[in-house]
Amino acid sequence: WNEGVQNISSTVRALVGWPVAECEIFGVNFKIWKASYCIKDVDLTPGSLYSFDRKSLGITANDGIVQIEKLQFPGKRIVTAGDLFNSNTEFVTKIKSYLHK
Repeated sequence: WNEGVQNISSTVRALVGWPVAECEIFGVNFKIWKASYCIKDVDLTPGSLYSFDRKSLGITANDGIVQIEKLQFPGKRIVTAGDLFNSNTEFVTKIKSYLHK
């Protein structure tokens, strides 16, 4: 997350298929299958949760926000951020409560 958002997004695209880019949030590992980015000044440490909605899970990077649009948990199918947002898992509950502090 200490790199630029364009570089991170390009790495995700380059690794689709095999090996897939991976990430860990709240101790949960997952693969990133699709991500976009937004260059903007953010006053958070790189790697911090920034946003979560039906479009994406936003994570801060060095120069903006990486917006994860499709992801996959170990042993599960690929899901969109919208599917994840609508789920009622412990992971989603942690993210939503963290962002609504």
